[in-house]
Amino acid sequence: MDLFWFKLGRPSYYSCFQGTGAVFYKVTALEFQRRSEGLAALNTHDFSSRTDDICITKPLPSQTSTTSKDQLKRACEALPEVDAIVLPNLVIGVRSLSWQAPAEREYRDDSNTLSYIKTYYKYSCEDFR
Repeated sequence: MDLFWFKLGRPSYYSCFQGTGAVFYKVTALEFQRRSEGLAALNTHDFSSRTDDICITKPLPSQTSTTSKDQLKRACEALPEVDAIVLPNLVIGVRSLSWQAPAEREYRDDSNTLSYIKTYYKYSCEDFR
């Protein structure tokens, strides 16, 4: 995902690993928790299916990605400052813009299966407000 954010020229709004500062700063911890709770509805690979992981647990552990308009709507409503959400999967029935990265990004899911992402989809929160 780093390459994608370099392309946009701005930092990521949320990443599990950005929560490391929460150990040292109360304000960072509270903000990280707020963002985690708002975005967890998306069930992306940024959240874990296991309760013993360092990342926040998914509300739907068996689901591998965002699959519904309702999940996007909940995240947008929970975080009113967010203008758009970028996901590595297409959500059927929701308008999006897509971007093809010049290189694939690899990640391992909860079952340790290696997956590759090259296409990203941008969803506007304005569509849900």
